[in-house]
This record gives sequence, structure tokens and C-alpha cells, in this order.
Amino acid sequence: MTGHSYGSALIAAQARHYPSDADALILTGFSTYLSGTTTSLEFISASVHDPNRFRGVGYGYMTFKHKSDRDAFYLSGHYDERIAQVDWDTQDIVSTGEFASSSAEILWGAAKGYKGNVVIVTGVYDKEFCKPTRKECEEILKETGKTLFPDVKTVETLAVDETAHNWMLHFQGGKVMERVHGIVGMW
Repeated sequence: MTGHSYGSALIAAQARHYPSDADALILTGFSTYLSGTTTSLEFISASVHDPNRFRGVGYGYMTFKHKSDRDAFYLSGHYDERIAQVDWDTQDIVSTGEFASSSAEILWGAAKGYKGNVVIVTGVYDKEFCKPTRKECEEILKETGKTLFPDVKTVETLAVDETAHNWMLHFQGGKVMERVHGIVGMW
């Protein structure tokens, strides 16, 4: 199973509750470290921000208010500016419940009994889930593996330089995916 961000939190919860349902987990944009950075970013109700695009969407669905906040959170590092504009123009929404439940899922406990393979991939500049040096980010990812998957012999971790939360949209995203495929191929 593969997930990104909140999807990774859901997969970790799935492995906790149903440890035999998956042979391998690839968790991206994720760790047990939560900096609280998202609390300093400005969000706005999506239907207020862009009433044409989000017509009929409830007020509890939020999106970034400023492009600069979105860029800083998702795209710090080395990326094509055209990607940043496309990302802003097509930005998604998040429910207010997702903020609370994603951190709660991470904190609820380890996936005891899960014995499959795990890869955790996060950008070094991911302001919410890592710290801004490669060494600190690698330590966070290794600790995440030990904490959430105590029965797994090896948890592979990749702290991706010059990338943020959406590392796959950066110039080196393709090479990182090749590395992940290489790891999975050895299983």
C-alpha cells in the first residue's frame, strides 16, 4: 500500500488494526514528528476562496489562502516554478477534521504484529514532518519506523534533499521514485 501525507497516516492505522492485510507499505510526506507549522499558515474556506470552483463545498473544507504559504509548505527546495503555478491553480482541499485526525492517528500507537516491509520517504524541507537538515530528518524518519513498526526487521528511510512535503513535484522526484522502486524490487 502506498500513501502520501494523510494517506500515509491512514495506511499506518490500517497496518495497526489489520497487520496481515499488506505485504509492504510506502509512506511519503510523513513521520511521527509534527512541528505544528501548519498552524502558522493561513487557510480559508475553499468555497469562500474560490466560489466558482468550490461551489457547494461546505465551509469546513479549507484551502491555502496565499500561494506563498502553499509554495513554502509543499515546494521548498529545487523545483520548476511552472509546477508551483499549476499546483496553486489546481489546489485541493482539506477537511478541518483531517488536521485533527491525521495527528491523532499517528499518536494512537504502533502497528504491532505488522511484519511486512516499510519505506518512509519525506523531503528534508518538509516543514511539518521533518527538520531542515538531512541528519535531523533521517533521525526523525528512523525513529518513526521504530515507533510505528516495532516488529518490522528493516524500515528503509529516505530523507530527500532540496525537497519539501510534495517531493515528487521537485526536479529529483523521478530519481527518488527510481530509488523507491529499487528498494521494493529487492523485497
